[in-house]
Amino acid sequence: MRWWLLFITPFVFASEVSVPGAAFYRFSDDAGNRVLADKIPPRFVKYGYEVLDRRLFVIHRVAPAPTAEELAAMERAQRQAQINAQKQAQDDALLDRFPSVSDVEAAKRSELGRLELQLEIQMSAVESHRKNLAALKRKAAREERNGQVSEQTLSEVAQKELDLLRAQQILLEREQRVADLEALYQARKTRVAELTQTEL
Repeated sequence: MRWWLLFITPFVFASEVSVPGAAFYRFSDDAGNRVLADKIPPRFVKYGYEVLDRRLFVIHRVAPAPTAEELAAMERAQRQAQINAQKQAQDDALLDRFPSVSDVEAAKRSELGRLELQLEIQMSAVESHRKNLAALKRKAAREERNGQVSEQTLSEVAQKELDLLRAQQILLEREQRVADLEALYQARKTRVAELTQTEL
């Protein structure tokens, strides 16, 4: 390792690094040579440096700037820490709401009970629309046998078909809500069991 002793005047570099109380700086240049100088050019700061007093005692050390790989690792670690913190907050909130597996099951029964009641009501509505549509179609068939289907009957049939489609769509949506809720509570139950070390 070669050493270089330089005394750089303020007229050489307009933006050298300067630390109050410092007499000398020890740093590495682009070739890896260790240099002792009264100023440090900014382009060498990334390699790290030491600040020395007039007796050449080190009074401060500045670590090298992190490499691209180190920065990427730091960013990954930071993202993972954020994910872990978010997960911990979610777990804490889950246990605040459901301290035990039995609490999860009780909440599931209550919420599913309401949804299943709405589901039964909608199934009845679909069946009612289906029966009404069938009756209207029989009416249209009779009118057709008598010579002509009235515009009113055709309009009622079309409207009832639309009503049936809407009711069936609502039924499908409510069935999906029930399935989603069951999956949600199953996930909650599994997580609470893990957090409380409860066997399922």
